[in-house]
This record gives sequence, structure tokens and C-alpha cells, in this order.
Amino acid sequence: MNIRAGSATGRVGIVVAALAVGATTALLLLPSSQKDEQVVRRVPGAADEEAPIVRALDPTQPLMPTGEKVSLTEAEKLLGFSIPMPSGSDESNQDAEVWFSATTGEVATRFGSDLFIEYPIWAPGQDPAREYSEQAASWNQGEVSEISGHPAWLIPANSGGEGLPPVPVVHISMGNLDVTLYGDMSMDSLIGIAQTLEPPHVLADPGGSA
Repeated sequence: MNIRAGSATGRVGIVVAALAVGATTALLLLPSSQKDEQVVRRVPGAADEEAPIVRALDPTQPLMPTGEKVSLTEAEKLLGFSIPMPSGSDESNQDAEVWFSATTGEVATRFGSDLFIEYPIWAPGQDPAREYSEQAASWNQGEVSEISGHPAWLIPANSGGEGLPPVPVVHISMGNLDVTLYGDMSMDSLIGIAQTLEPPHVLADPGGSA
């Protein structure tokens, strides 16, 4: 797998940006049981997170314990919206594993042993910039910034101690997704990949033909 990351030199410094959810993405499908719940994400500094992250970067291991591999088209139909995927290489998305969990309604993607991405859904009313700022301050890890105009939280490897997290982590809010990238690479390379993501959009006919 060879993803060519875009340049990270144009990224903005530390900012706390306001939430900007487009009209087409504000109504992305969300199970009714989750309407009033806050998005739950991995906390890279948690003491029990190193092993799950390492396993998720191992293509011989299941990416989602309760999920199964599906095609990108199948996952998008099940979710009702497009899934932000890296661009910049003709083969990058062809090599991707796409996993969907019918139990949780969540999706994740993996690109060999270099990168995996999770796509938690923000709960209505959550402000991503504020959420990132509060978590960065609470865990004393990383910095809140912007990537391509989207609120972001950048967490260097080992910022919570040796192996916590074991790799750099980038959270970037796109539409109502907390797109979370874990990469066995430099932070600049991971930011470069995040810069290639396209925000999600609601599919015109999720149940229709591809």
C-alpha cells in the first residue's frame, strides 16, 4: 500500500474553530438509540489503549471485534452517506479493508499495517472544536488545530507516556463525523493524508444500485 500524503506545510496553527456542519451533512443517519448520546472515542492516553491500536494495525487481526469486511459501496449504502477516504494514490483505496459492525452501526477502514481510520458520529449539538479542546486539556495531550478548515486534534505518539499512544493520532471533524486516523508514520505524513479526505455527503439513493 502506498498512500502519497499531501504537504502539511499549509496547515493552520493552534485554533479553536466553530462547528460548521453543512446542510447536506447535518442530517446524516443516526440510530434513534444514539440521538442523545455523546460520541464515544478512543482516548489515546488511556493505559489500556496500546494493545488495541497495535492490533488494529495488524492486517492479520480483525479490525472490529463485532464487525465484518464489506465493500466500500456496501458500507456507504448501509450508512446512507459517503465515507471519507484518503486520496493521492491510484491503489490506496483499492487496497483498503472496509469493516462494518451491524451491532454498533460503526465503520472503520484499514490500509495495510500503516493506517486505520475510525468514523464515530457526533451527537446532535456537540461542538467538535470545544470537545477537542476540553479533551486535549483534560488529558494534557496534543494540540487543537485546523486541517483544511476543519477542527482537528493532533496527538503525537508517546505523548501520554511510552506507547501511549503507540502511533500519532489525528482527529478531524468532517460533517458530523469525528474522523480519527491512526498511522504508523510521522505526524506530518498523517496530517498530509487527513488533508486529502473529502467531507461526507448524504447519498441520494442509499438503497439503489451502485
